[in-house]
Amino acid sequence: MSDFDYDLIVIGAGSGGTRTARISASYGAKTLVIEGDRAGGTCVLRGCVPKKLLVYASQFSEQVSDAEGFGWQIDNFNSNWNDLIIKKNKELDRLHEIYVKLIKNSGCELITGWGKIIGPNTVSITKSNNEIIELSSKKIMIAVGGKSSFPTFDGNHFMINSDKALDEITLHARSILDDLELPYQIVELCTGDLGFSSQKTYDLEIWFPSQKKYREVSSCSNFGDFQARRLNIKFKEDKQKNFVHTLNGSGLAVGRTLAALVENNFDGKQINIPNCLHKYLDFKTIEL
Repeated sequence: MSDFDYDLIVIGAGSGGTRTARISASYGAKTLVIEGDRAGGTCVLRGCVPKKLLVYASQFSEQVSDAEGFGWQIDNFNSNWNDLIIKKNKELDRLHEIYVKLIKNSGCELITGWGKIIGPNTVSITKSNNEIIELSSKKIMIAVGGKSSFPTFDGNHFMINSDKALDEITLHARSILDDLELPYQIVELCTGDLGFSSQKTYDLEIWFPSQKKYREVSSCSNFGDFQARRLNIKFKEDKQKNFVHTLNGSGLAVGRTLAALVENNFDGKQINIPNCLHKYLDFKTIEL
């Protein structure tokens, strides 16, 4: 007779937690999985999969344009954003149910709630109805991902984490494009397109009328602690040393931005200078 309620409690039903629980159960371990949101995790429900679905959807207009060049006659080809989001969410619901079935069919128990370790072998669970229960386990696995931390000192409330810093450096590039009144889009790269050192990347792409395509002019990335581990860059909090996070922002590619300025401001006779540049020049148009 075991001294514990379970052999293994897994907190977090993402890909890692689900896989661990299933394999453990297949070897006979009595396993419990705790998930505060929906089984499936960040990659399946909020990151990789939904981003790929939206990226795939965005590619069809280009494919149709190419098809017309090969003799296909296509009329009334329009997108419906609301319908796309509904179908995307329907697919995420389907994947969530698959994860639930994977967990339960492997012999694991699944509790919807928020787990908190309160002892070497004890987990407190706040269930969705606010009921709190305590369960014990021989082993406990934390599979909830992580977040950045701040050192403790006076004034640390002025600090921001690397995700917010990424938003800020991306905003710097965006603000220039906004001032120049250039049409652009922001693309958050899916994992298949990320460089191996980056954990999150935004690309800014300007519209080029001559090509009928958006082209990248800026890329901003959060590398997390990847580069810091290689360079051994740390900060000290009390007596503990932790790795810093590093970021990269490429500003704007000058040549490509200039080309986009010319194309988007040419009216057939002249190039109209954006309003934000008038104070630097003694002319407002370039006659051709």
